[in-house]
Amino acid sequence: MSEPILKSEAVIKNYHIDSTEIKVLKGVDIEFHSGEITAIIGPSGVGKSTLLNILGALDYPTSGDVIFKGRRYSVMSEKELSTFRSRSVGFVFQFHHLLGEFTALENVMMPALIAGENRQKAVSKAEELLDKLGLTVRIQHKPSELSGGEQQRVAVARALINEPNIVLADEPSGNLDQDTGRQLSDMLWRLAREKGYCFIIVTHNLELAGHADRIVRMRDGRIEPE
Repeated sequence: MSEPILKSEAVIKNYHIDSTEIKVLKGVDIEFHSGEITAIIGPSGVGKSTLLNILGALDYPTSGDVIFKGRRYSVMSEKELSTFRSRSVGFVFQFHHLLGEFTALENVMMPALIAGENRQKAVSKAEELLDKLGLTVRIQHKPSELSGGEQQRVAVARALINEPNIVLADEPSGNLDQDTGRQLSDMLWRLAREKGYCFIIVTHNLELAGHADRIVRMRDGRIEPE
């Protein structure tokens, strides 16, 4: 198999609340490859979302490291990590965090503009993504004028606008009804296949996980043997 695009090495994450130490991740070693869809499942509180945040450089491990294309996060400056997050990683969360004062098109364009894309190209890329997600007629609507499923599809388009190497999704269908969630997951898989993303999804939805190339189970802060 080819070299992994992303991997964690002995990642430990502890939190301190007053004088109490809470051990969330207890030495996580895992590899991910381009073009592979991985579902991470397990009971609540086992560290799935914490791991996802560390993989996406949104949080730091207490010890251990994450390596992207051979480069360790621990040697990257804050500026380099910020550039990495904006250009190489797409994030999709259960709660979409769209900006209410902007249209669907403007929300999707935002990361491209921040990354330095010229406006015309950003508009073109955003329109293409929204069309693939079935939202062509809704591009000028603001989030308050969209259904929950439509809002989440806008959030997916926003995550993909910069054509990231890695897409991290944390319960992307968790706030949707079953049918809408299934439609969203079908779209996510199709786009992941088309673009060859390294796609990592945390979910409680076993039906959704069942469509992944690989299912990883977590328990008590550790990866269970596959």
